Amino acid sequence: MVNENGQRFVAPFPDHVAKTVQYGNGVKAHAVYLSQYQLIPYQRVQEYFQDQLHLPIGAGSIYNFNQRAFALLEQFEEKPVSKLSSIAIVACR
Repeated sequence: MVNENGQRFVAPFPDHVAKTVQYGNGVKAHAVYLSQYQLIPYQRVQEYFQDQLHLPIGAGSIYNFNQRAFALLEQFEEKPVSKLSSIAIVACR
């Protein structure tokens, strides 16, 4: 940002940001939704983000978003499975 006197102001880059490109949770969730629920190939997901949102996104990023979603949902999936395996089963006809 440059003021009327020509002084330039630059904010420091946050210490917790490790990579040059950061995507918000909404973008990540949308990419996972398109690639996993709608079963759209990575290349078409990339085209969608570029054409519709003017947001270039790499296939590697989409892959990483899917891996992160899997890791988070895996914990969720384990809980009901462990609960169901510990209850008594009654035969139903």
